[in-house]
Amino acid sequence: MASMLIAPSQEDLAKIGDLEGVRLWANASKEIWVLAMTVMGGPSKADECVYIERSVWDATLAKVVVPEGLIRAGSPDGPISPLDLGRLSKARVCIRALFGLAPDGGSVILAPEGVHRRPRLR
Repeated sequence: MASMLIAPSQEDLAKIGDLEGVRLWANASKEIWVLAMTVMGGPSKADECVYIERSVWDATLAKVVVPEGLIRAGSPDGPISPLDLGRLSKARVCIRALFGLAPDGGSVILAPEGVHRRPRLR
């Protein structure tokens, strides 16, 4: 079953502007975000990570071990939680949308809010 990734609205995109805005839009915790961006190579701007392929993004995050107590006092070492992985996937979709790219592959420009694109018939 394919997952459905929802890009931010045009209104949201106009407000986001940078990686911190992406983090806030995706509702990712600051601690997990810093950890994730560190393992991605430490990008400081969205254009530095816009072309990271989903498979690379997912594989990189799957290897991350969240240190004990990073999120909650007493929480054990372990992988990023499914909820946090979802938020980071949402952030990746947002980063691609900032540059008019489809969530997964291709350079399909997203339609503005309220505009429905129809395929051209030749």
